[in-house]
Amino acid sequence: MKTLMLGNEAVARGLYEAGCCFVSSYPGTPSTEITECVAKYEEVYAEWAPNEKVALEAALGASLAGKRSFCAMKHVGLNVATGLFAFINGWNEYLFASTFMKSYENWTLPMGIASFQGQYTTNWGTLMAGSVL
Repeated sequence: MKTLMLGNEAVARGLYEAGCCFVSSYPGTPSTEITECVAKYEEVYAEWAPNEKVALEAALGASLAGKRSFCAMKHVGLNVATGLFAFINGWNEYLFASTFMKSYENWTLPMGIASFQGQYTTNWGTLMAGSVL
């Protein structure tokens, strides 16, 4: 049987059929319509967050707990949530490099920037110049 539905309703249906259990979003088009449509399915927990960053963090937490999750946001809201992406990417790059790469030639940029900070002094000029890269 064919069902005619709008795009946001189709996204919600796709989330349900894909086994999504957790949806978090901040109100605003298109996230409002997607979240309202997916909330109609009893198997899916849907919530409103105070901002896009909190919505992304909640979805990430559910994902880390083993639940298939989804975060909806406006295109402008991605600017709010970008800080978390940058932190995760930078931390993973730093953690990997500090664990496995001991030679200076193989250091990644975060490792090089971290080397400008010593126990008693910090080379602020070089540290800020490296941060621009």
